[in-house]
Amino acid sequence: MTAYYSGQLLTGPYRFGSYHFDSTRVFTNKPPCGPKRGHGSVQPRFAFEVALDMAAEKLGLDPIEVRRKNFIGEDTQTINGQHITSNGFLQCLEAVEKASGWRERKGKLGFGRGLGVAGSMYISGTAYPIYPNELPQSGVQVKLDRSGKVTLFSGGSTSVRAPTRCPRTSSPKRSAATRATAPWWPPTPISRRSTWARIRAAAPS
Repeated sequence: MTAYYSGQLLTGPYRFGSYHFDSTRVFTNKPPCGPKRGHGSVQPRFAFEVALDMAAEKLGLDPIEVRRKNFIGEDTQTINGQHITSNGFLQCLEAVEKASGWRERKGKLGFGRGLGVAGSMYISGTAYPIYPNELPQSGVQVKLDRSGKVTLFSGGSTSVRAPTRCPRTSSPKRSAATRATAPWWPPTPISRRSTWARIRAAAPS
């Protein structure tokens, strides 16, 4: 998924007339293990923004102006179908330019020192699936049996679900069970917000 996101999340906050990417996934056990958010976004973004700066330098253009002129805008869509709503990107660039003294200080700080700028984006609210399709992107299944026991089948995190569903079902927490299944059943992305909403919708009132 990280290799896929590396290409899919580069299509903003700038406009693209055409777009194509190749990713290569390499197995290794050398890096330390641990939780990570925003995977697939930060690493290629660094390379992309450096390339944008290099292009600006060759064209004799200011790096902030290049980003302003190529900004994708608001209430629009990226070339690969991601919805862009209000975002404040231009206001952010303006604030950075002013607070840093960009025009007065850029390129005048001496050897080994400088000012830099970069733009980025990341999906929010899991509205964009890992692999675009028409299926639900998060889901749970609630099972009620005659004893009053509630079982929740889900592919994601289980930590918040028992206390979430019990008030909705008038069921004591001790009678609630959660079954974490394989991540492909039911479909679930990496987000707790979407799962929370689905639980509230699935639990009977």
